[in-house]
Amino acid sequence: MEKYHKLEEIGRGSYGVVSKALNTETGELVAIKKMIDRRYHSIKECMNLREVKSLCKVKNHPNTVKLKEVIVENKILFLVFEYMECTLFDRMRYRTKPFSETEIRNICFQIFQGLEYMHNRVGYFHRDLKPENLLVSKDVIKIADLGQAREINGKPPYTDYVTTRWYRAPEVLLHARAHGSSVDMWAMGAIMFELFTLQPLFEGSSATDVMRRICSVIGTPTETTWSLGIYHANNINYRFPDFPGVDLSSLLPSASPEAINLISTLLSWSPCERPTAKEALQHPFFYGCYRIPHPQFDGLTSSLMIKNRELPLVFKMAMQRENLKQISQRLESCLSGVKGSMAPSEELANSVYGLCCSIQFQLSQYLLRLPSASPEAINLISTLLSWSPCARPTAKEALQHPFFYGCYRIPHSQFDGLTSSLMIKNRELPLVFKMAMQRENLKQISRRLESCLSGVKGSVTPSEELANSVYGLCW
Repeated sequence: MEKYHKLEEIGRGSYGVVSKALNTETGELVAIKKMIDRRYHSIKECMNLREVKSLCKVKNHPNTVKLKEVIVENKILFLVFEYMECTLFDRMRYRTKPFSETEIRNICFQIFQGLEYMHNRVGYFHRDLKPENLLVSKDVIKIADLGQAREINGKPPYTDYVTTRWYRAPEVLLHARAHGSSVDMWAMGAIMFELFTLQPLFEGSSATDVMRRICSVIGTPTETTWSLGIYHANNINYRFPDFPGVDLSSLLPSASPEAINLISTLLSWSPCERPTAKEALQHPFFYGCYRIPHPQFDGLTSSLMIKNRELPLVFKMAMQRENLKQISQRLESCLSGVKGSMAPSEELANSVYGLCCSIQFQLSQYLLRLPSASPEAINLISTLLSWSPCARPTAKEALQHPFFYGCYRIPHSQFDGLTSSLMIKNRELPLVFKMAMQRENLKQISRRLESCLSGVKGSVTPSEELANSVYGLCW
């Protein structure tokens, strides 16, 4: 340690002390982490530490902090890192006005690049992602502090402590024995929101308080949105508070539709519905980072770039959820008009007409010509015959479909319909089939609309000819 001259202390925690120092031989500034939690007897012992092993593996990426040297002196371990100016937390704390969306895009793009390298190339996930563990120098940001990192293929259970409470994923708050890299993606959703507002999204004084805050923002989970979470909650006798959730655009009025969509997808209840770091980098929010010229987006679902570019399946699924919400809202408006009026107006008829067009575009009628096939068979066939190759299930996923449950000699009641099946609600399905189930939901909406239009059909006003035309559009 003789070649390092300590300049000042820049951080302190239960693990030890971090100091800014000068390498007197090279003139380079470094950060030295002095570990005081225990005594160390050899360099070999130190190199086998989980944190040191993970740091050595990720040090070659420009968005992960570089470990320069490992020193043991007087049975004390010193980790020598490249020096960074401050943490992202410091940048946010002393900032007088919010970041621009361009700044947020560049920050998050770098973090996702670091995470993609950690998750896919190295095989580690961080587990302690928060603004304090993201280091900044000028416009460069790096992931640091891998003390809680674990191998993705490592054996659970993991320790309960995973990241600061405000950034913990729901499955961690519910003490799930196993979790994966998706906990880092949840933390990124919370960090992205905080970059827009400079305020933590899920700030709470306890784990219960944080969970209550999560439910108030994204809505209480159901068997459809997160059946495994309901199971975890029952295991610890926890009951989710009842909240409908809010539209994130109302909390982030200055954010673009692409930013809202990415944050909402990252903050999905189910870990398998959150994008991977690689998928996040392909999101339209980051198109500008690839220097691809594109027209201004009017909205995510109408974007020409999205229509002409293959998106990861998880974002297609998120877009379908948005379509369902829009159709549901218009349908509610339509039904409320029918309920309160004996003679539907021309405005109502036009609204119903537009709604029919939306549904007609999304529904395939060919499989309705299989009256003898079960709902499970129809669902599997329709998923296999998807236009997009990535929307078709793999052979392994197909074998997990409810159509084949009988082959595994698993007893189950006769399905009344795919979306109401108890087996589907209580069993984690591959993403392609969850997407197919959403198509089934569209069909149910269509049937409700037909029932609504049957009332319009018999009305005196608007004309019977108009009513018949609108009625026929559903099918």
